[in-house]
Amino acid sequence: MKKESSFKQGLKVIPLYIVTVVIGTVICAVAYSLYSLCTHMVAGAQVQIFNLKYFLDGVFIFSPAILILSGVLTCAYLIRHPPTSAFPTIVYMIIYAVFWVILMPLNFRLADRFNLTQEEAAASPVQLSDGFFRESGQGHIYYYTSVSDKNVVDGVCIAPSDSQMVYTFSDIQLPGATDFSDPLIKQTVQMPEVLQVLSKWFNSFMVIARTSCTRGTFEWLCFASIGLALLSVVGLRQISKWRIIDLVLVVGVTAGILALNILGYTNSFMDPIKAKVDGMLPTIKNPLLVLLNILICIICLCIGIIVSAKRSRQQAMENELYGVN
Repeated sequence: MKKESSFKQGLKVIPLYIVTVVIGTVICAVAYSLYSLCTHMVAGAQVQIFNLKYFLDGVFIFSPAILILSGVLTCAYLIRHPPTSAFPTIVYMIIYAVFWVILMPLNFRLADRFNLTQEEAAASPVQLSDGFFRESGQGHIYYYTSVSDKNVVDGVCIAPSDSQMVYTFSDIQLPGATDFSDPLIKQTVQMPEVLQVLSKWFNSFMVIARTSCTRGTFEWLCFASIGLALLSVVGLRQISKWRIIDLVLVVGVTAGILALNILGYTNSFMDPIKAKVDGMLPTIKNPLLVLLNILICIICLCIGIIVSAKRSRQQAMENELYGVN
């Protein structure tokens, strides 16, 4: 019965992983689409709630991140439902390996093939609406009374001074938008600074992954050593008898591995060490990170094997003590 139960649990890992990836990707793609539409929104204009191009961009941008996070969620499932054998863990490791070897490169190739996730060609500026107060970065408040098709405006300005000086202006050409078409929308929906920092790190990671994928199989395999380190985190899922501690440890180590690799592929305090290791192993792309990822993988898996063997021995002793077959 235990083998059958473990076998069924291992099979449940497959649909759990797939459903998590699909639902997570769709949610992130919808959020990305809505946020992108907000960047082109103008106060008082008709609101568009869906754009297929932005949705597909979101799918290809976020699917790698969701595949990584789904590994953490699968580990959480194994923490919540401890398997009675190694079969569910092996199934999880196979799925994760398939993701790194096949799905992520396929994601980049399809995105490039259909010209997705590429910057849009420069288009005509979005015409702002009149009748709204808008604050500039210098504290000036503008009220546009007339806006032409080319964003040449007339209106009133309130200057940021003790006297609150008010003056009119006419035939002023508005500068081209950089991120948001309408500063009034930007003040409402712009991401908090914490999310902006995380987004910057995420974009850096995706650029590194895409570049490694396009430079050949060997360089991609060197980069995919991150996957080995992330996969091995499953060995930490049963260190403590408290499940919440195991979950925090898995999430923390996963975040640490990603941060370590991002720092290793960008300019950071690791540069002097990377230069020395690169000189010793010139044939490997970024050998320091490859070695660190392999080392993390070995340590985590060894910890998992030792803890699992200790738990099994302890369980056998308890069964013998209490006469449990």
